[in-house]
Amino acid sequence: MRLREDTIRRPVDEAPCDHCGKPLRVGRRVLVDDEHGTVYCSRPCAQQDWERHGYGRPARPPQRAIRGPALAPAAGRGMLGDAMRKRRAIWAAVAVAVLSAALLLLDLTSAPWTSTDQAGYHRIKAGMSLAEVEAVLGRPPGDYSGGAYRCPEEECGVLDDGTRRKLWKFDDGAIVVFFRPDDGTVVMKARRRPP
Repeated sequence: MRLREDTIRRPVDEAPCDHCGKPLRVGRRVLVDDEHGTVYCSRPCAQQDWERHGYGRPARPPQRAIRGPALAPAAGRGMLGDAMRKRRAIWAAVAVAVLSAALLLLDLTSAPWTSTDQAGYHRIKAGMSLAEVEAVLGRPPGDYSGGAYRCPEEECGVLDDGTRRKLWKFDDGAIVVFFRPDDGTVVMKARRRPP
């Protein structure tokens, strides 16, 4: 019987005794059988488990094929190594789930675009005329915010190349639509949220 003594140093390495099932906690001295991938709380437990499984007896052909987790881990990777890898994988999955939930919560709590014209914004397409955009948004360009939203000067008026900007201001933001100077069709659109 080749056992090595070890001490459980981290919670992730905690595991039950492979014979009696007693929990092996941090700071506990344990006996590890690297050859069979087992860990024990005492020498008597190790001896009884060895006798029960027939370790040390002449090898006999297996009655049935052993598959899955019943296979012993590779030499040098005892039960503590397997338990540690499993716990790390679980903690990684938990961390990913928590991070995903935090990002979702952040997205849900950020300033929402609550205007009734949000769907209209998505229907504005390049090449539409001013009349078509007004029909989509249900009103002409203007300030519908009651003074809560102030348009930055660079977003209003005519650009140097002649492109016209039209602005629809709401309490929760604004929709800016850029029109070509030659045919007056939509070139680009943008949404702005109040500062």
